[in-house]
Amino acid sequence: TTILSTHVLEIADAVCDKVAILYQGTKLAEGTPTELRKESKMSDSSLEDIFLKLTGTNDIKDIVQALGK
Repeated sequence: TTILSTHVLEIADAVCDKVAILYQGTKLAEGTPTELRKESKMSDSSLEDIFLKLTGTNDIKDIVQALGK
């Protein structure tokens, strides 16, 4: 067993068999990336999108994208 801690969820998705999503010290979800997509009803989404949904911070992504245009 190896534990990887990263803020880059794309890396976690690529190399980890099991993922735990933490937010402000609280575990919000745990499972394989496929399980997390299924449980969140976001089967085609990235782990980042699932994180944003679980944490209620999806508005931040919209703001950052708008500022980048």
